[in-house]
Amino acid sequence: MPVMEITHKQDCINFNQMFNNNRVIIIYYWNSCPHCHTLMETFDELMDKYEYVINRANIYKIEYDKLQLLNPKLQNVSAFPYIISYDNGKIGKEFSGPRDVSTIKKFIEDNSPRTQTSRTQSSKTQTPRTKIRLLKSSSKKT
Repeated sequence: MPVMEITHKQDCINFNQMFNNNRVIIIYYWNSCPHCHTLMETFDELMDKYEYVINRANIYKIEYDKLQLLNPKLQNVSAFPYIISYDNGKIGKEFSGPRDVSTIKKFIEDNSPRTQTSRTQSSKTQTPRTKIRLLKSSSKKT
């Protein structure tokens, strides 16, 4: 999984521009949250089993320490983990329900841009893979 760390102001500007012009799903988490660790394990399982679902989504994982660097619309998080979709900078849907593979998969399918090609077509004609980016803190807490 590619990793994008926000370490400069320009990183935040680039993310905020992408956020305002695309449909995205954001998974907010906190490194000190046991529920977040469980969710990330479930998400990793989903990526292994249903790569085609992940490939058509713009999914970002944002760690708590990075919230203050991002668009103010993204800073209103009161609980972790928190999954929400945005469409061109506007709040879409909040994830609710069991945090299992099938429920998260359905949420991603329902809130991702639709591909124009079928999964049954050859990989040469399918939409290029979308990267999953991990926005995490570069500072270590003691």
